[in-house]
Amino acid sequence: MGTAARLLILAELRAKTDRDLVIIIGKQVERALAHAAEARRHANDSVIAERSRVQAEQMCTEALRFLSKVEDPRSRGHLETKLDALRQRLKAPAEASRRRWASAYC
Repeated sequence: MGTAARLLILAELRAKTDRDLVIIIGKQVERALAHAAEARRHANDSVIAERSRVQAEQMCTEALRFLSKVEDPRSRGHLETKLDALRQRLKAPAEASRRRWASAYC
């Protein structure tokens, strides 16, 4: 097998790995979004809400770590958009909680 054939095989393998990584990261973000939604649904139960929020944040951090390995700019951009939405959802309950705290004691 020549060098060109080996390079082609490596390129195909890298493309498949990249596609698989995009799928894995996408599923991770979807699970994190579900945890963020659970945190919102259980806003009155601070234990459940906090546990769900922490799980979502951990999943977000892990997805961000692997995102740098995605070579395809379109796929990376799509995942970055989903991660931005996740970050906004995670930030919103914390801000709402701070507002409730401030309004309750001011």
